[in-house]
Amino acid sequence: MNAELDVRMHDCIDQGDAGERYRRALTAAWQLDLQAPLRGEVIFVRRTSEQGTVHLLGRIFAVDPLWCFRLVRCEVDLTGEHIRC
Repeated sequence: MNAELDVRMHDCIDQGDAGERYRRALTAAWQLDLQAPLRGEVIFVRRTSEQGTVHLLGRIFAVDPLWCFRLVRCEVDLTGEHIRC
């Protein structure tokens, strides 16, 4: 693991005095722009059905017929407009 990633992970999971996790505050210069295109990635965790399919965002995705009732990670890439399950 490189040092930069290690520092970022530490910043994200650093704990306060009571042991609770906290999130870093947004910068003062940040502004919400609802007209800007969506970017980044959204992660969903879903359980497959008895047929090995996943329901995500109103659609059904075939994962594997042998993967019944298993948890799968589904990634929605907003920048590249892809969904991976």
